[in-house]
Amino acid sequence: MLSLTTTKASVTSRGLRYSYRYAAPQAGKPTLLLLHGFPSTSYDWRHQITFFAAKGYGIIAPDMLGYGGTDKPADPLAYRGSLMARDLVDILDAEEAERVIAIGHDWGASTTSYLEALHQDRFIGFANMAVGFMLCRGFKLEEVLPMYKQMFGQEMMGYWAFFNKDEAAGIMELKNLDSLYDLAYPKDIESFKTIIHPLGAADAFIGEGKRLAAGDFLTEEDREIFRETFTKNGLTGPLNWYKVACRDLQNSDGLDLSTDKIKIKKPVLYIGGEHEYAEMQRPELEKICEDLQFTVLNCHHWIQLELPEQVNETIDKWIEGKGLVAGA
Repeated sequence: MLSLTTTKASVTSRGLRYSYRYAAPQAGKPTLLLLHGFPSTSYDWRHQITFFAAKGYGIIAPDMLGYGGTDKPADPLAYRGSLMARDLVDILDAEEAERVIAIGHDWGASTTSYLEALHQDRFIGFANMAVGFMLCRGFKLEEVLPMYKQMFGQEMMGYWAFFNKDEAAGIMELKNLDSLYDLAYPKDIESFKTIIHPLGAADAFIGEGKRLAAGDFLTEEDREIFRETFTKNGLTGPLNWYKVACRDLQNSDGLDLSTDKIKIKKPVLYIGGEHEYAEMQRPELEKICEDLQFTVLNCHHWIQLELPEQVNETIDKWIEGKGLVAGA
Protein backbone atom coordinates (compact mmCIF):
# COMPACT_ATOMS: atom_id res chain seq x y z
CA MET A 1 0.00 0.00 0.00
CA LEU A 2 2.88 2.36 0.73
CA SER A 3 5.18 0.96 -1.97
CA LEU A 4 5.19 4.22 -3.93
CA THR A 5 7.18 5.85 -1.13
CA THR A 6 10.46 5.13 0.59
CA THR A 7 11.41 5.56 4.24
CA LYS A 8 13.91 8.34 4.86
CA ALA A 9 15.30 10.20 7.86
CA SER A 10 16.55 13.70 8.54
CA VAL A 11 18.11 15.42 11.56
CA THR A 12 16.66 18.83 12.35
CA SER A 13 18.47 21.97 13.45
CA ARG A 14 17.85 21.12 17.10
CA GLY A 15 19.39 17.69 16.65
CA LEU A 16 16.26 15.51 16.52
CA ARG A 17 15.94 12.66 14.04
CA TYR A 18 12.67 12.36 12.15
CA SER A 19 11.64 9.33 10.10
CA TYR A 20 9.21 9.88 7.22
CA ARG A 21 7.65 8.35 4.14
CA TYR A 22 8.86 10.15 1.01
CA ALA A 23 8.02 10.40 -2.67
CA ALA A 24 9.39 13.06 -5.01
CA PRO A 25 6.80 15.16 -6.86
CA GLN A 26 6.33 14.85 -10.59
CA ALA A 27 6.51 17.99 -12.72
CA GLY A 28 4.04 20.64 -11.58
CA LYS A 29 2.66 18.67 -8.64
CA PRO A 30 3.02 20.01 -5.10
CA THR A 31 4.35 18.04 -2.15
CA LEU A 32 1.92 17.05 0.60
CA LEU A 33 3.26 17.25 4.15
CA LEU A 34 1.01 14.80 6.03
CA LEU A 35 0.93 15.25 9.81
CA HIS A 36 -0.77 12.60 11.94
CA GLY A 37 -2.22 12.84 15.44
CA PHE A 38 -2.68 10.63 18.52
CA PRO A 39 -2.23 7.66 18.84
CA SER A 40 -0.87 7.09 15.38
CA THR A 41 2.08 7.15 12.99
CA SER A 42 2.48 8.05 9.34
CA TYR A 43 0.57 4.78 8.71
CA ASP A 44 -2.60 6.80 9.38
CA TRP A 45 -2.14 8.34 5.93
CA ARG A 46 -1.88 5.05 4.02
CA HIS A 47 -4.97 5.73 1.87
CA GLN A 48 -3.87 9.26 1.04
CA ILE A 49 -0.26 8.27 0.33
CA THR A 50 -1.37 5.59 -2.12
CA PHE A 51 -3.82 7.89 -3.90
CA PHE A 52 -1.73 11.03 -4.17
CA ALA A 53 1.64 9.38 -4.86
CA ALA A 54 0.01 7.50 -7.75
CA LYS A 55 -1.12 10.87 -9.15
CA GLY A 56 2.41 12.27 -8.99
CA TYR A 57 2.15 14.35 -5.84
CA GLY A 58 5.19 14.56 -3.65
CA ILE A 59 4.79 12.99 -0.22
CA ILE A 60 6.50 13.75 3.09
CA ALA A 61 4.67 11.90 5.85
CA PRO A 62 6.68 11.93 9.09
CA ASP A 63 6.27 9.91 12.19
CA MET A 64 5.66 12.90 14.42
CA LEU A 65 7.88 13.62 17.41
CA GLY A 66 7.55 10.82 19.98
CA TYR A 67 6.23 8.27 17.48
CA GLY A 68 7.46 5.41 15.32
CA GLY A 69 10.96 5.82 13.94
CA THR A 70 11.28 9.45 15.08
CA ASP A 71 13.09 10.53 18.24
CA LYS A 72 11.14 10.45 21.50
CA PRO A 73 12.32 13.12 23.97
CA ALA A 74 11.14 12.55 27.53
CA ASP A 75 10.81 16.26 28.32
CA PRO A 76 7.37 17.70 27.42
CA LEU A 77 9.03 21.04 26.60
CA ALA A 78 10.54 19.44 23.49
CA TYR A 79 7.00 19.12 22.11
CA ARG A 80 6.16 22.81 21.96
CA GLY A 81 4.36 23.57 18.74
CA SER A 82 6.73 26.29 17.58
CA LEU A 83 9.72 23.93 17.89
CA MET A 84 8.02 21.07 16.06
CA ALA A 85 6.95 23.44 13.29
CA ARG A 86 10.60 24.43 12.85
CA ASP A 87 11.55 20.75 12.73
CA LEU A 88 9.20 20.21 9.81
CA VAL A 89 10.48 23.22 7.91
CA ASP A 90 13.99 21.83 8.42
CA ILE A 91 12.87 18.56 6.80
CA LEU A 92 11.34 20.41 3.85
CA ASP A 93 14.56 22.36 3.41
CA ALA A 94 16.64 19.18 3.56
CA GLU A 95 14.47 17.66 0.82
CA GLU A 96 14.47 20.92 -1.16
CA ALA A 97 10.69 20.72 -1.28
CA GLU A 98 9.57 23.98 -2.87
CA ARG A 99 5.78 23.90 -3.29
CA VAL A 100 4.28 22.33 -0.19
CA ILE A 101 0.80 21.91 1.26
CA ALA A 102 0.65 21.00 4.95
CA ILE A 103 -2.22 18.68 5.89
CA GLY A 104 -2.73 17.87 9.56
CA HIS A 105 -5.21 15.69 11.44
CA ASP A 106 -5.93 15.75 15.19
CA TRP A 107 -2.73 16.92 16.97
CA GLY A 108 -1.16 17.13 13.52
CA ALA A 109 -3.67 19.90 12.79
CA SER A 110 -2.31 21.77 15.82
CA THR A 111 1.18 21.54 14.32
CA THR A 112 -0.29 22.72 11.02
CA SER A 113 -1.68 25.69 12.95
CA TYR A 114 1.83 26.58 14.09
CA LEU A 115 3.04 26.30 10.50
CA GLU A 116 0.20 28.62 9.47
CA ALA A 117 1.08 31.12 12.21
CA LEU A 118 4.87 31.08 11.89
CA HIS A 119 5.86 29.80 8.44
CA GLN A 120 3.01 30.43 6.03
CA ASP A 121 5.37 31.87 3.42
CA ARG A 122 7.01 28.43 3.19
CA PHE A 123 3.74 26.85 1.99
CA ILE A 124 1.27 27.26 -0.85
CA GLY A 125 -1.71 25.99 1.17
CA PHE A 126 -2.91 24.25 4.30
CA ALA A 127 -5.54 21.70 5.30
CA ASN A 128 -6.77 21.09 8.84
CA MET A 129 -8.74 17.92 9.48
CA ALA A 130 -11.03 17.35 12.51
CA VAL A 131 -9.24 20.11 14.44
CA GLY A 132 -9.34 23.71 13.25
CA PHE A 133 -6.83 26.39 14.20
CA MET A 134 -5.44 25.34 17.60
CA LEU A 135 -2.27 26.60 19.28
CA CYS A 136 -3.20 25.63 22.89
CA ARG A 137 -1.52 28.74 24.28
CA GLY A 138 -2.73 29.97 27.65
CA PHE A 139 -4.53 26.63 28.01
CA LYS A 140 -4.77 25.50 31.63
CA LEU A 141 -6.59 22.20 32.05
CA GLU A 142 -7.77 22.97 35.58
CA GLU A 143 -9.51 26.07 34.19
CA VAL A 144 -10.74 24.61 30.92
CA LEU A 145 -12.55 21.56 32.34
CA PRO A 146 -14.94 23.60 34.56
CA MET A 147 -15.54 26.01 31.68
CA TYR A 148 -16.47 23.16 29.34
CA LYS A 149 -18.78 21.65 31.98
CA GLN A 150 -20.62 24.96 32.17
CA MET A 151 -20.77 25.27 28.36
CA PHE A 152 -21.99 21.72 27.66
CA GLY A 153 -23.87 20.98 30.87
CA GLN A 154 -21.68 17.96 31.57
CA GLU A 155 -18.04 17.07 32.08
CA MET A 156 -16.00 17.10 28.87
CA MET A 157 -12.51 15.91 27.89
CA GLY A 158 -11.88 14.07 31.14
CA TYR A 159 -9.47 11.77 29.33
CA TRP A 160 -7.05 14.71 28.99
CA ALA A 161 -6.69 14.71 32.78
CA PHE A 162 -5.71 11.02 32.61
CA PHE A 163 -3.26 11.52 29.76
CA ASN A 164 -1.68 14.39 31.70
CA LYS A 165 -0.73 12.05 34.56
CA ASP A 166 2.89 10.89 34.64
CA GLU A 167 1.80 7.30 35.27
CA ALA A 168 -0.62 7.13 32.31
CA ALA A 169 1.94 5.82 29.80
CA GLY A 170 2.94 2.93 32.05
CA ILE A 171 -0.66 1.94 32.73
CA MET A 172 -1.39 1.68 29.02
CA GLU A 173 1.91 0.09 27.97
CA LEU A 174 1.91 -2.74 30.50
CA LYS A 175 -1.20 -4.61 29.41
CA ASN A 176 -3.88 -2.31 28.08
CA LEU A 177 -2.91 -1.28 24.55
CA ASP A 178 -6.02 -3.01 23.21
CA SER A 179 -8.20 -0.92 25.53
CA LEU A 180 -6.53 2.24 24.24
CA TYR A 181 -7.00 1.08 20.66
CA ASP A 182 -10.70 0.38 21.19
CA LEU A 183 -11.20 3.76 22.85
CA ALA A 184 -9.22 5.65 20.20
CA TYR A 185 -11.02 4.02 17.25
CA PRO A 186 -14.52 3.19 18.53
CA LYS A 187 -17.43 1.76 16.59
CA ASP A 188 -20.12 2.86 19.08
CA ILE A 189 -19.66 6.61 19.43
CA GLU A 190 -22.28 7.02 22.15
CA SER A 191 -20.57 4.49 24.43
CA PHE A 192 -17.26 6.13 23.60
CA LYS A 193 -18.56 9.52 24.79
CA THR A 194 -19.55 8.09 28.18
CA ILE A 195 -15.91 7.05 28.69
CA ILE A 196 -13.81 9.92 27.39
CA HIS A 197 -15.71 12.84 28.90
CA PRO A 198 -16.37 12.18 32.62
CA LEU A 199 -13.35 12.65 34.87
CA GLY A 200 -11.92 9.27 35.89
CA ALA A 201 -13.86 7.24 33.32
CA ALA A 202 -11.01 6.78 30.84
CA ASP A 203 -8.64 5.99 33.71
CA ALA A 204 -10.91 3.18 34.85
CA PHE A 205 -11.67 1.85 31.36
CA ILE A 206 -8.04 1.56 30.31
CA GLY A 207 -6.67 0.73 33.75
CA GLU A 208 -9.05 -2.21 34.09
CA GLY A 209 -8.44 -3.43 30.55
CA LYS A 210 -12.03 -2.99 29.42
CA ARG A 211 -12.96 -3.34 25.76
CA LEU A 212 -15.14 -1.81 23.06
CA ALA A 213 -15.71 -2.86 19.47
CA ALA A 214 -13.36 -0.97 17.18
CA GLY A 215 -14.53 0.81 14.05
CA ASP A 216 -15.38 -1.13 10.91
CA PHE A 217 -12.89 0.98 8.93
CA LEU A 218 -10.01 -0.93 10.58
CA THR A 219 -8.67 -4.43 10.04
CA GLU A 220 -7.05 -6.91 12.40
CA GLU A 221 -3.79 -6.14 10.62
CA ASP A 222 -4.22 -2.48 11.59
CA ARG A 223 -4.65 -3.49 15.24
CA GLU A 224 -1.54 -5.67 15.12
CA ILE A 225 0.51 -2.83 13.63
CA PHE A 226 -0.74 -0.60 16.46
CA ARG A 227 0.24 -3.19 19.09
CA GLU A 228 3.70 -3.69 17.62
CA THR A 229 4.34 0.05 17.25
CA PHE A 230 3.44 1.07 20.78
CA THR A 231 4.81 -2.05 22.46
CA LYS A 232 8.15 -1.19 20.89
CA ASN A 233 8.09 2.60 21.23
CA GLY A 234 5.92 3.24 24.26
CA LEU A 235 3.53 6.12 24.92
CA THR A 236 5.64 8.60 26.91
CA GLY A 237 6.42 10.64 23.79
CA PRO A 238 2.87 10.65 22.41
CA LEU A 239 1.39 11.67 25.77
CA ASN A 240 3.84 14.57 25.98
CA TRP A 241 1.69 16.28 23.34
CA TYR A 242 -1.07 16.41 25.97
CA LYS A 243 1.25 17.39 28.80
CA VAL A 244 2.69 20.40 26.97
CA ALA A 245 -0.87 21.62 26.42
CA CYS A 246 -2.41 20.71 29.78
CA ARG A 247 0.47 22.26 31.72
CA ASP A 248 0.38 25.54 29.77
CA LEU A 249 3.91 25.08 28.45
CA GLN A 250 3.34 26.33 24.89
CA ASN A 251 3.77 29.95 25.93
CA SER A 252 7.22 29.23 27.34
CA ASP A 253 8.68 29.68 23.84
CA GLY A 254 8.37 33.45 24.41
CA LEU A 255 6.53 34.11 21.14
CA ASP A 256 3.62 36.50 20.77
CA LEU A 257 1.07 34.44 18.85
CA SER A 258 -2.19 36.14 19.70
CA THR A 259 -4.86 35.03 17.25
CA ASP A 260 -5.90 38.68 16.96
CA LYS A 261 -2.64 39.28 15.09
CA ILE A 262 -2.68 36.19 12.86
CA LYS A 263 -4.03 36.29 9.32
CA ILE A 264 -3.61 33.31 7.01
CA LYS A 265 -3.48 34.52 3.44
CA LYS A 266 -2.78 31.17 1.78
CA PRO A 267 -5.70 28.88 0.83
CA VAL A 268 -6.96 26.80 3.75
CA LEU A 269 -9.15 23.68 3.57
CA TYR A 270 -10.96 22.41 6.65
CA ILE A 271 -12.50 18.93 6.66
CA GLY A 272 -14.54 17.95 9.70
CA GLY A 273 -16.90 15.20 10.76
CA GLU A 274 -20.51 16.22 11.35
CA HIS A 275 -20.66 13.93 14.39
CA GLU A 276 -17.74 15.66 16.13
CA TYR A 277 -18.54 19.33 16.68
CA ALA A 278 -17.14 20.39 13.30
CA GLU A 279 -19.16 23.60 13.28
CA MET A 280 -17.43 24.73 16.48
CA GLN A 281 -14.25 25.12 14.42
CA ARG A 282 -15.80 27.51 11.92
CA PRO A 283 -15.77 30.91 13.74
CA GLU A 284 -12.04 30.92 14.51
CA LEU A 285 -11.13 29.69 11.03
CA GLU A 286 -13.32 32.31 9.35
CA LYS A 287 -11.75 34.98 11.55
CA ILE A 288 -8.13 34.26 10.60
CA CYS A 289 -8.36 32.71 7.10
CA GLU A 290 -8.75 34.94 4.05
CA ASP A 291 -9.40 31.98 1.73
CA LEU A 292 -11.25 29.16 3.51
CA GLN A 293 -13.13 26.14 2.19
CA PHE A 294 -15.10 24.57 5.06
CA THR A 295 -16.22 21.00 4.36
CA VAL A 296 -18.18 18.70 6.66
CA LEU A 297 -18.46 14.97 5.91
CA ASN A 298 -20.75 12.31 7.38
CA CYS A 299 -18.23 10.78 9.76
CA HIS A 300 -16.65 11.15 13.17
CA HIS A 301 -13.01 11.84 14.08
CA TRP A 302 -10.92 9.53 11.86
CA ILE A 303 -11.94 11.25 8.66
CA GLN A 304 -9.12 10.04 6.42
CA LEU A 305 -9.66 6.44 7.56
CA GLU A 306 -13.45 6.39 7.68
CA LEU A 307 -14.04 8.06 4.29
CA PRO A 308 -10.74 7.87 2.41
CA GLU A 309 -12.21 8.22 -1.08
CA GLN A 310 -14.23 11.32 -0.16
CA VAL A 311 -11.28 12.86 1.66
CA ASN A 312 -8.92 12.22 -1.26
CA GLU A 313 -11.40 13.63 -3.75
CA THR A 314 -12.07 16.70 -1.59
CA ILE A 315 -8.36 17.48 -1.19
CA ASP A 316 -7.58 16.79 -4.86
CA LYS A 317 -10.40 19.01 -6.15
CA TRP A 318 -9.49 21.79 -3.71
CA ILE A 319 -5.84 21.72 -4.82
CA GLU A 320 -6.80 21.88 -8.48
CA GLY A 321 -9.54 24.46 -7.91
CA LYS A 322 -7.09 26.78 -6.13
CA GLY A 323 -4.58 26.48 -8.96
CA LEU A 324 -1.98 24.85 -6.74
CA VAL A 325 -0.85 22.45 -9.48
CA ALA A 326 1.73 24.31 -11.55
CA GLY A 327 0.83 24.58 -15.21
CA ALA A 328 -2.70 23.28 -14.67
